[in-house]
Parts: sequence; C-alpha cells; structure tokens
Amino acid sequence: GDSLIRSNVYTLFLNTVHSVISSTIVYPDKLQTLRFLFIELQQLANRIHFGVGADVTPYKLRIDRDNNLATLPIGIVENVANSIFSVLNCCSPGSNCIGTIQHSRFLSLISNAAFKKNFSIQPRAITTLGIICRHESIVTDDLI
Repeated sequence: GDSLIRSNVYTLFLNTVHSVISSTIVYPDKLQTLRFLFIELQQLANRIHFGVGADVTPYKLRIDRDNNLATLPIGIVENVANSIFSVLNCCSPGSNCIGTIQHSRFLSLISNAAFKKNFSIQPRAITTLGIICRHESIVTDDLI
C-alpha cells in the first residue's frame, strides 16, 4: 500500500501497545519492559520496519504518494512479528506467551490469513506464522 496506509497501520500498532500499557492485562513486573519496548518502537529504526519513514504526510495527493511506493523485503515482516510477540510476552504470566489465550487467538488469526488466497497478505502471514510457532508443540496437524 501507499505510505498513508503503512503509516496508519504503524499508528494503530502503537496505539494498541499504548492501550495495553494503560490497561490491567500487563503483569506489573513486566510493565517497565513494555514501556521500554513502546519507546523503542517509536524510534526511526523500527518505523522503517513498517515502511514508514520520517516524512510521511497525509496531505499529499494520492498520485504523489503512489509514485513513491517503496518495496520492502519480506524479511522485515520478521521484525514486526517479533515486536508483536514481545508485546504478547508482556501480557503473559510466564517468561513467554506460548500456550496462552492471547497467543492462541493470534495464532488462529494468522493461520486463517496464511491459508487464504491473497497475494499481498499470504506471504507476510506465512512468515508471521513461522515466527509465532516457536515451540514444536504448537505445530500440530490441526494447524496445518
């Protein structure tokens, strides 16, 4: 998508992380970790992973935005999925979120997207599925 769509997705992700910080679903001992992650996600190096640079303005014409479409390598999806995984880890009681309700819901959403025919979403969803299936007990015949 154009820069405005990528900027909106990035902003939605940041707003979601901020909502998680403000809510009660974060464990108190992991709240500081999530705050540091939130600050880190706002840095330019992490914005680039979402395809958002420093000069995103919604006031450009659509033609001007479409002429500046940047092609991003699929490997960047791994960094975005790791960021989501880190946020999920802060919402789980243990050291990681694998096996929790939030993880299973996210896994269900990604597996549905990975196995539908959508040429723009499917490769990213398959990459994300590989990131969040970090434990061999999660990869079952039901998932595949």
